[in-house]
Amino acid sequence: MYEKAFTEVMEILDYMPTEQVKMIPSPFIKMLLEHMDYSYNFIYNPDIPYEEQKLLDETRAIMEILYIQFWQKEDKPAWQSRFFYCIMYVILEKGG
Repeated sequence: MYEKAFTEVMEILDYMPTEQVKMIPSPFIKMLLEHMDYSYNFIYNPDIPYEEQKLLDETRAIMEILYIQFWQKEDKPAWQSRFFYCIMYVILEKGG
């Protein structure tokens, strides 16, 4: 279910600054790589604004979670970290 979204997320991350990608824990990147759909051909076009890209809803949700969890500058309450790992559990165990 989320395999195509994982593929899109990895493609998007290829176009992001290395510093931002390094903020994502390597186990999460490994999880994306292990579960992505390698037969799904998605090409991100950096010349089109992110908001106008034709992305799956699941991809947008994952990117939003990544933003909130790792790239947002404000201090995060502890529940947000727990929420991130709960969402990833649900994706992998229930829907993935």
